[in-house]
Amino acid sequence: QVIAAYGVLLAGTAYLPLDSNAPAARRDRVLHSAQVRHVLGCSQALPEVPPNPVLDQDTGAVTVGSGTSYAVLAAWLEERGRALANLASLPHISIAGATATGTHGSGVGNGCLTTSVAGFTYVTGAGAVAQLARGDEAFAAAAVGLGAFGVITRMTLDTEPTFSLRQDVYG
Repeated sequence: QVIAAYGVLLAGTAYLPLDSNAPAARRDRVLHSAQVRHVLGCSQALPEVPPNPVLDQDTGAVTVGSGTSYAVLAAWLEERGRALANLASLPHISIAGATATGTHGSGVGNGCLTTSVAGFTYVTGAGAVAQLARGDEAFAAAAVGLGAFGVITRMTLDTEPTFSLRQDVYG
């Protein structure tokens, strides 16, 4: 927490440590009374923060909280007849974490997981909310930027119609 507080101080913003083990009602009161605009954390630390997926019916793209795991998103999409073209081999990892590190996903013919990212919203070191989309000059660098551009809060991913796979193992 000391490093995080120092980074926030340098950025000229405020840092409010939040006890993830506190009851949800208490956390809500603290956030409300402090007039917090953004909460940065992981899904394990803030399990009640929902992924809030939104599916664009026209394009098929889904926008979701960046801390959402691939397992949670895949199940949500499957219920709606959609799927990601490529999944992380570890279903519990977060979408932003996997894409920011250039994780490869599964399958020889598939691109890395970042290839499905159409855009994202992030909070800069100065606390400003910004967005980048595929085609923007800094998009490719920021998508796999290991957090150098800021903290990604929401991501928009391309999807396709749900499909099934079959695996044959020969011994």
